Amino acid sequence: MNVLITLVVALAFGYSANLLAEEKETRAVSVVVICDDAAAKKMIHDSLVTHLRALRDLKVIDKGGYSSLIVYAEKTVNDPRNPHG
Repeated sequence: MNVLITLVVALAFGYSANLLAEEKETRAVSVVVICDDAAAKKMIHDSLVTHLRALRDLKVIDKGGYSSLIVYAEKTVNDPRNPHG
């Protein structure tokens, strides 16, 4: 889970740094999380939105953004470190 959030934040920072060379403007993005577990879906969505809203050049909206971050989360099975997924 932490690796996923770190990857998303790193990609967002790379995207943000790329915008520094271009004209400064705010881009509207949307976040979509696909998950069978409603609690996990809400937790992942809220965490991503919190991290993305901290970026100055991005505005998180519900639908119709410039781009969308789509995350597919699935519960792990038979994991010796976390048997409950």
